Amino acid sequence: MIHTPHTFTPLQAPLAQPAAHCFVFRQHEVLLRDADLALPDAHTLAALNLPRAQTVPVGLFDAQYCEAAWVEASTEAPAGHAFQSMRSLFGVVDDGWLGVAGRAYQLAEWARTHRFCGACGTPMAPLAGERPPQRFAARHERGRLRAHAGRQRAQPVLERPGTGAALPRPGRRRMA
Repeated sequence: MIHTPHTFTPLQAPLAQPAAHCFVFRQHEVLLRDADLALPDAHTLAALNLPRAQTVPVGLFDAQYCEAAWVEASTEAPAGHAFQSMRSLFGVVDDGWLGVAGRAYQLAEWARTHRFCGACGTPMAPLAGERPPQRFAARHERGRLRAHAGRQRAQPVLERPGTGAALPRPGRRRMA
């Protein structure tokens, strides 16, 4: 079983220094150098032109800062690199490295799939001290958030003839 190594310290906020290691994911694959299965260097990362919004801090692994990033499915690997399936790396790379890579994948995939509010489409924004971004925009107040958070059920109704009033169907319990 793969575990995050004891030499790993998770981080919620990015550090000011450039990342020593950047795990770049395309769907379920990680970008590695062909020659030695190492992560891409700073020159290769610069060539990918990754927007800062597509990177997330992972933590410190052996005292070196790590972050994760994602690219679109149509992105081609730079020369001398290939996107490798995470499953293909079992037994090939160090288990500690693979544990951090798995954590990096989970963080990058979560950030990629949660960029917008599922209820209103507002872009998510990071909240200081918390890993998941929050969706509190001007029109999202704590009092109104409850309407988005709960699952709403359809209530069958009957229209009262001649009045235009809609009433719950007789014999049905009203769902709160």
